[in-house]
Amino acid sequence: MRVLILLYLAMNEFKDQLDAAEKEKVAKLVGELRELAAKGQVGDASVTADQIREKISETQQASLGLFQKVYEKRNAENAASESSSENKEDKEEKKD
Repeated sequence: MRVLILLYLAMNEFKDQLDAAEKEKVAKLVGELRELAAKGQVGDASVTADQIREKISETQQASLGLFQKVYEKRNAENAASESSSENKEDKEEKKD
């Protein structure tokens, strides 16, 4: 369950950069996983290890997709700012 805590912390840290719909999807999956795990811990026979593994996998894939978008967005912003600063440097060199 530490992974879920880390996921929540990361989602909170990057909340301004996350797509709201994707963030909601991941939060819903995390809630479902916690509920499933809690049922399993109290011995609910309807919960199987395969169900828990499947939900973990689904949650991981959704969170990876969410943070991949953040990574791509940051790379695009960095590339744009580098391009902008290079253009400024080129213009300044031409002035000299």
